[in-house]
Amino acid sequence: MTDAYCNPKPLQKRPRIWLGGGGEKRFLRMVARHADAWNVPFIGPDVYAEKNRILDDGVRGAPRPEELLRTSTSGSRCRATKRRRREARRLEEAIRRIPADAEPGC
Repeated sequence: MTDAYCNPKPLQKRPRIWLGGGGEKRFLRMVARHADAWNVPFIGPDVYAEKNRILDDGVRGAPRPEELLRTSTSGSRCRATKRRRREARRLEEAIRRIPADAEPGC
């Protein structure tokens, strides 16, 4: 493309690159090397802390200061009814009764 028209001009030198996901083998290393920010939705605090630790390890070897990487997460809350809580307890009990060496399948 040549002589492309682009207005209004951006306020920053380049747009921030946000990457979202949680793959631990390759994705978080890619975030550490190339992104300005990382977002991972709908995970618990323990999983978020572990992924952050993995990301921190990757950032230490990246060619930029680690304090420049921003992180965020999102989640949701829902109000469970008594019936839903009972159903969840029954399901948890059924799962606990499955033998540890059970074969997957129908």
